[in-house]
Amino acid sequence: MAGGDTGVIKAKKVFDTMTQRNVVTWNSRLAMYLRLGCVDEAQETFDVMPKRNGVSWTTMIAGCVHSGKSRHELALYHQMWRARVEVDEVTMVAILSACAELGDLETGRWIHSYVNKTFGSTNQLKLVSLNNAIIHMYASSGVIEEAYRVFKKMKRGSIVSWTTVITGLANHTGMVNEGRHYFKYMTQAYGIEPRIEHYGCFVDLLSRAGLQDEAYELIGTMFLKPNEAVWGALLGGCRIHRKLLWVIT
Repeated sequence: MAGGDTGVIKAKKVFDTMTQRNVVTWNSRLAMYLRLGCVDEAQETFDVMPKRNGVSWTTMIAGCVHSGKSRHELALYHQMWRARVEVDEVTMVAILSACAELGDLETGRWIHSYVNKTFGSTNQLKLVSLNNAIIHMYASSGVIEEAYRVFKKMKRGSIVSWTTVITGLANHTGMVNEGRHYFKYMTQAYGIEPRIEHYGCFVDLLSRAGLQDEAYELIGTMFLKPNEAVWGALLGGCRIHRKLLWVIT
């Protein structure tokens, strides 16, 4: 057990002395282990649970995400599906994160299809986090056109939506015009002030496309102080295209 935490030991003793246990108490023990990063102990608990519900599966899957065990998470998801446990929004977001990390486009596409069939055009507010996860999954898998298509269909996006799509566009230099459009559109149409990560993504997009001068001019217009990521994006593009850029400070 991580660090021999006395709180965990006491909680385990209390649990062991309980004469009546239900799925709620088991889920509490499961969540406790995962909060402390004790994935092995959590898995052992999950395996011996006499009864599991949707919360049990979602807790275990989400815990694997935070612990960086994406392959194990996907395996749990397939077990969950075979057990015919209803998959909720939290579970789908977690699974999409694993798909993005592992590049599992097949599973990601299946979940995208499931979301479309389940929600259709209703409950758009609930779909924001799911759509963000879908965009991230496609962009991470190199299917930027599909990520872009999902983004354009969103009736309501969050700042995460904009960050994700601009980041994805930055990795595909043929979509400079789209990136330029959305960088301006987020401010003009939605009143969202670009954050340092947005500037970094857009500078990266321009630099990768060989537009170092435009990227440098953009940095000059920033109301934020450029950080290492912004300057690194500019220099990275210079290195790719073997260009020298005189920077006067």
